[in-house]
Amino acid sequence: MKRNIMTIVAVVASFALAALLSSCKEESTTPAPDSWAALDNPYGIAVNPYNGDLIITTDGNYTAPGDCYVFNRDYRLRISGITLGALPSNAAALDNDHILVLNEGMWGGNNAEISLVDVAANSAVGNWFSANNGRGLGDVAQDIIAYGSNTYASVTFSNSIEIISNASGQSTHLSTTATAQKPRNIAAYDGNIYVTCYTPACVVRIDTATQSITGSCPLGVFNPEGICALNGKLYVCSSNISDESYNYSYDNKLYVVDINTFTLTDSITVGSNPNIVKAIDDNHLAVACWGDYASNPAGTFLVDVDAKSAKALGIALNKFDTYRGKIYGFTSYLSGTAKFYEIDPLTDTHTEIIPRDSI
Repeated sequence: MKRNIMTIVAVVASFALAALLSSCKEESTTPAPDSWAALDNPYGIAVNPYNGDLIITTDGNYTAPGDCYVFNRDYRLRISGITLGALPSNAAALDNDHILVLNEGMWGGNNAEISLVDVAANSAVGNWFSANNGRGLGDVAQDIIAYGSNTYASVTFSNSIEIISNASGQSTHLSTTATAQKPRNIAAYDGNIYVTCYTPACVVRIDTATQSITGSCPLGVFNPEGICALNGKLYVCSSNISDESYNYSYDNKLYVVDINTFTLTDSITVGSNPNIVKAIDDNHLAVACWGDYASNPAGTFLVDVDAKSAKALGIALNKFDTYRGKIYGFTSYLSGTAKFYEIDPLTDTHTEIIPRDSI
């Protein structure tokens, strides 16, 4: 979705999941193993925290439904080319084999969706959310995370958070309109969900027990994007802002919000236009900065939260996830074919992964 704006967010019991799959499964066949070209245009990447599987989605070139690929820790395929919905981006793993994939949908198309991928069965329910709720997800989904017994999804132009039961697939629709509009990215910490919002620029707090908004923390004037919770603090990407003619200005700050007082307390300077932030360990974060598309190039930064300092790594990742102290991401295909990397951020060592002969 970010590209549209710039040019125009728990484990489930196996028996409950089996019941869901048997009630609405749509079988998908694996294509012949000559489909590397689809991975030339990746759109999302995530690591399954339960087993380290690498989940990669493709954008369908904006003209067709995107696909999902899952690789094991040896970067060999578990599933290949499972068709999902429009612009599948972020993913939330429920266990070793069941993954919820957020399909953003097209801006103004009101066709966002969540798909359920069963890796072991090599199948997917492309319309999992609407099948379980009798309604669509909304207009442009942004982020999805699993936390506790629920999964949370933000839907930007519908100004809503969906609180979805992992056991039943049924969702509670929570409007953010009265507090803030255009919800973006999600983090979870100590019984609360935290969501960045554009209007006004803030972080909204949602109590997972009452499923209600309990406060908001104002930020600066720039649009907040990625958010990460670590050691009692929230780290928020302060990215950019535009006027009505889409003339953009770019920030270079990672805001620090104290969770206990729920106030903005500090900032850390990173690269231009930070968009994604993930924890590496108890003392370090990784931040993807997309640059200003002119004099300030894109880059990936390693942040030391104790020293409140950042240093550029020798690679610019478009999107990434972290797992056991490593970064897994891909470079933008706008300047050529995307490449996938495993990065040791503490040594700034980059290893290209997913060789073509694995497809």
